[in-house]
Amino acid sequence: MINRASSTSLSERGFNPTLPTLLTMKKCCLLALFTVLGSFASLQAQEASKFLTVNLVEVFENYKKVQDAKSLLEDALRTAQEQVDVMVQEGQALVAELEDLRARINNPALTEEAKQAAAAEAAAKEAEIRTKQAAITEYEQETRRTLAERERSIISVHIDEIKDIVSQLAAERSALIVFNSSNNDVIYSQEAQDITKDVIERINRAAESNT
Repeated sequence: MINRASSTSLSERGFNPTLPTLLTMKKCCLLALFTVLGSFASLQAQEASKFLTVNLVEVFENYKKVQDAKSLLEDALRTAQEQVDVMVQEGQALVAELEDLRARINNPALTEEAKQAAAAEAAAKEAEIRTKQAAITEYEQETRRTLAERERSIISVHIDEIKDIVSQLAAERSALIVFNSSNNDVIYSQEAQDITKDVIERINRAAESNT
């Protein structure tokens, strides 16, 4: 019978002298203090910039090349399903023919010779149905393998392209480490340290310039 297949963030530090202290300081001391504070803030910003985060899943899903590739895969899947539907309909037609033959075999008004001929024809029809069912199964399995390979290829190629852009931005910002925030390993990070939107913007701009 034919059946249808269906950035760990850094803690904030700062110097906060009391008001009386500030009022009694000489001008030169104040100048020295601001110089120290300026150097400290610069060091803090430099340390913070060494750690960045990026949500690779968000980048991947918003990468134009990936979206285009997914659209092509969906088209291929629809085409394959249409072909399966045609094969299933052909199989159902064979089943209907087999049922007619069986009805003839059980017809008491039919001669023995006619019944034997119908039985032979029914046996051939059953073999044809088994062949059709095997063809449907093989086609479905081959389609799944082909589409899975194409999907793996898309992921591999485009993830490498995304990593290249992440590396460029990390180098530009003198980052030592970029954490992937999509795997929930990053508990907190400042928005300024997240480069997800920058990666999406740059990689899509690059994709458009290559088309």
